[in-house]
Amino acid sequence: MEKNTFCLRIKNSFKLGCVEISIDNDLKVYAEALTDVTVIALSLDECRNYLLKDNKFLNIVIYEMAQIITLNMNYKVITSSLPERVINYIKYYCSDNIVRGVEKTAFKLHCSDRQLQRVLNDLENKNIIQKCGKGTYRLLSSN
Repeated sequence: MEKNTFCLRIKNSFKLGCVEISIDNDLKVYAEALTDVTVIALSLDECRNYLLKDNKFLNIVIYEMAQIITLNMNYKVITSSLPERVINYIKYYCSDNIVRGVEKTAFKLHCSDRQLQRVLNDLENKNIIQKCGKGTYRLLSSN
């Protein structure tokens, strides 16, 4: 996508671009679609003024920003250490409390593969998680 583009994902009620519409800079957002998505991309240079005058559109942006803030409060803000972030990630974002793929998970947790692997090994030694296969770990039910 080109520079200064607002991207609104329609399906599953998650939108990218809520922050970009309200600030005027070259913010870069890195995201990966894990399922099929429907996307509408608009040029912010051409559409910003129109969008900011549309109350229905602004209500959507406010709702989505509140969802993002709520997720961050429950996930990132409360936890500060990487082990806490890993546990919360597995607990709240992984289906069946199973994390699959160290490399992708490290990217999502903003750490290196090696850092994440050390934390996973430490959590396994403390019986907080259990290794299920190469790069696959399950949070034990008592946690």
